[in-house]
Amino acid sequence: MANEKRYRFLKKTVPREGKIAVSLAGISALLMVLGAFISFLQGGNAGAPVGALGLMALALSGYGFHVGLNALQKSAGTSSRITIMGTLAAGVVTVIWLGIFFIGLRG
Repeated sequence: MANEKRYRFLKKTVPREGKIAVSLAGISALLMVLGAFISFLQGGNAGAPVGALGLMALALSGYGFHVGLNALQKSAGTSSRITIMGTLAAGVVTVIWLGIFFIGLRG
């Protein structure tokens, strides 16, 4: 048996900003599903409430992307896997929201 006092394995911690990026991307995606459900229930006639919901969700996902990028710049000695996943998820959700808004403005 190895002496446990002799070996030290440093566990890398997940930065708080990475967790924030993941949660904001998840909240924004849930708001997207909620907006689609509200629009379905109203028969496509819920433009203003769904638009306000979408604008708030776009801001949340954009902020999550920004926080994730800042966390990646400062990631010294921390695990960056969750931060990368959160930043990518927030970026993808932001691009989807921008696409939805631009399609809505065009049509």
